[in-house]
Amino acid sequence: MYGSSVYLTLPLAAVLLAWQIARWLRDRRRLQRVGRALAALPPYTSGHPGPSVVEGTVVSDATLIAPLSGEAVVGYHVVLEARYRQRLRFEPVLQETQIGDLGVASAGGLVEADRTPKTLLLQRSSRRPVTLDELAAPPLSELLRRQGVPARQLLAATRLRLTERTLRRGDRVYVYNGVVRTQLAADGAGRGHRAAPERTVLQTPAQGATLVTDLPPARLPAALGATVALSMDH
Repeated sequence: MYGSSVYLTLPLAAVLLAWQIARWLRDRRRLQRVGRALAALPPYTSGHPGPSVVEGTVVSDATLIAPLSGEAVVGYHVVLEARYRQRLRFEPVLQETQIGDLGVASAGGLVEADRTPKTLLLQRSSRRPVTLDELAAPPLSELLRRQGVPARQLLAATRLRLTERTLRRGDRVYVYNGVVRTQLAADGAGRGHRAAPERTVLQTPAQGATLVTDLPPARLPAALGATVALSMDH
């Protein structure tokens, strides 16, 4: 009976592995197609009517505190993962992306992003193990609370780790799939006959999402495909 169980389990494991690899390849190809479409967007020029790529330097003040490093940043993406007994790899528990006021000094002038949610994909990252005691104290306890993850959910984990990617003032960035519009500044009314000051605002299109990254167009498709591999990282 025991030998028969092992005989049946091995083919099942092979089928599951083959299915996982097929899904991984499918997801990677899909993300690479998205990356190629984003990389093909035209660069931002003043008055361009549709989605474009804004390239420039972050000039915003750092108003957020990154949960892992405690560093003042313009934006961050953090992922908490847990590994449980008899599991081969880490599993994501939560992830959070925060971007404050984002201003980019581009060749076409200062572009200010609106406050709609954006995807943040950055190469620079830091990762380290964390303990339950660390997760019970601020700022990580506040991260768990915001994401609705009770600490007791993590008691069975044998290992915990946190990965953090940060966006800082002075970083070179590319903002993909944003629509640039010219608007009157908030303080532009009631100034007599003087021309009202204008501001250039980057808006997220009604269909799709805006991506903020440090990856230039030539590297974006491969990098997006590689994000699928991160989910299989041990």
